[in-house]
Amino acid sequence: MIAEAISDSMNLPYSDCILEKTGQVQSKSMPKDKKEISGTIIQLKPAKRKCNILLIDDLYSTDETASECVNVLKKDILIDKVFYFSIAKTK
Repeated sequence: MIAEAISDSMNLPYSDCILEKTGQVQSKSMPKDKKEISGTIIQLKPAKRKCNILLIDDLYSTDETASECVNVLKKDILIDKVFYFSIAKTK
């Protein structure tokens, strides 16, 4: 995985079980005026110490999922900054 390779090369911790999508709705298939995924992503593990997060995604199609992930992580008082990196963007 790309995220693991980045983690190894930067000598930073890696985890793929921090967030979980609870709903089956894919925002890219929803009409623009109906996109509301608030509450469909939850944080499984709280931060144990003050930290920054690099969130890596394979595909960026809308900002709905990325924004919801960042919003969920920013609620954790130990998470200072959240950076988002996507490998590809759809048209």
